[in-house]
Amino acid sequence: MRVEVFSGRGEPYGVVEKAMAEAARAAANGDEYDEVWCVFDVEAPRAHSRLAPALALAARHDIRCAISNPCFEVYLLLHYEELTAYLTTSEASRRLEQHPCGYSLRGKQVDFEALRPGRAKAFSRAAMLDRLHLGKPVTARNPSTSVPGLVTVLMSHTGLHSTR
Repeated sequence: MRVEVFSGRGEPYGVVEKAMAEAARAAANGDEYDEVWCVFDVEAPRAHSRLAPALALAARHDIRCAISNPCFEVYLLLHYEELTAYLTTSEASRRLEQHPCGYSLRGKQVDFEALRPGRAKAFSRAAMLDRLHLGKPVTARNPSTSVPGLVTVLMSHTGLHSTR
């Protein structure tokens, strides 16, 4: 398995466009990707304006998306606590700083090894949020995250099938 990460800040539509360009570049070089994923946040209290078009574009180009509402920190928080109430991005970040994973809003760094013991709970809690928000558009699914889907794919390719 080879994972390439193209980072940078951007709104979801731009992230999907960059993923499409990278996939096209790889295919032109005879090195096509098996899967292409985009990871982005909805943001709150104000969602990205081109989120829906970004999701439609990704679907048309077979690009999978791991979306967190309001932010990726929700996935990390789920390792430690249940969430059901609406969160802003800044609230989620402040709450995560209170947990022992080394997260700092300034550096946006985290000790992923510290999260490992809570992975099963995070997956379960994310699934509970999916049920809670069933049928709602992604912008109304606060809090929520589909990052466990990406983590599951990564674990299946590395032989780490357990969520423990």
